Amino acid sequence: RLTAIARPDVGVVTRVSPAHLEFFSSVDEIALAKRELIEGLNGRGSTAVLNADDPRVAAFGPYAPGRVLTYGIEKQAFFMAAEIEDRGALGSAFDYLSPEGRVRLELAVPGRHAIGNALAALTAASVWGIGAAEAQSVFNTLRAPAMRGELLRFSNGAALINDSYNSSPAALQAMTELLAATPNFHRRILVAGEMRELGTSSPQLHREAGQFAARTGKVDWVIGVAGDASEIVEGAVAAGLSSGHSKFFQTPQEAAEFLETLVSPGDLLLVKGSRGVKMEQIVDALIARHAAPGEFSRQEVRH
Repeated sequence: RLTAIARPDVGVVTRVSPAHLEFFSSVDEIALAKRELIEGLNGRGSTAVLNADDPRVAAFGPYAPGRVLTYGIEKQAFFMAAEIEDRGALGSAFDYLSPEGRVRLELAVPGRHAIGNALAALTAASVWGIGAAEAQSVFNTLRAPAMRGELLRFSNGAALINDSYNSSPAALQAMTELLAATPNFHRRILVAGEMRELGTSSPQLHREAGQFAARTGKVDWVIGVAGDASEIVEGAVAAGLSSGHSKFFQTPQEAAEFLETLVSPGDLLLVKGSRGVKMEQIVDALIARHAAPGEFSRQEVRH
């Protein structure tokens, strides 16, 4: 109904993943809902921008009424990234391949998943003739917004990735990869709140998230907060993480009290969870505890 009202000229679909499963019977049903955007584009003059790396999204192409442009990292596409240098929370660099040619781009926004988002934006921007040169000038100034992957540094050498705005299984995996890939830290601590709206698949999806964290071999602590996040802890221990390096807390306040004593110089924390869990309370508590007056960069604290 929204596409019938707006009649968009360009539609972008980045991925289909198990989110909001409480309201859908399967991931395939989520895909059908997202496909409606492509089917509702504004006729033959419209452009569908699709992620070639996601098989469900790539399959939307025949349903587009106009032109289809694809982007990707793993699969062949019109717009691609290659020779990726993943710096974790510090950003990335990659070769951008497009009909214009090949150019090296720097991206300050953290995480490998941000490269896919950048490719989606570059592909959509190409519709209006915006190329790599213009994009790089924008990428140089991009920073993660508050509670969406912002990097907070403390005066004692510890740091925190604040991604507490929301969570889903795919997003948690992407941020866990980011945590594991960030160099030059002594310990990496995952603090994961319950992911909501996952229906009957919730326990399994939480458990798989914990297993993934443990199997990176780079996550030293896993802390779950509220509800089914207990399954994250259990999954991590089942996949090989020491039970002495895992904890579950019912509330963010309890988790914050524990973390205030756990965090030491050289630690990197990732705090992530659905909005209903209020994981930002953990972030605020750690700022209050570990940021000495006048020593913490207020430009990096954007609440």
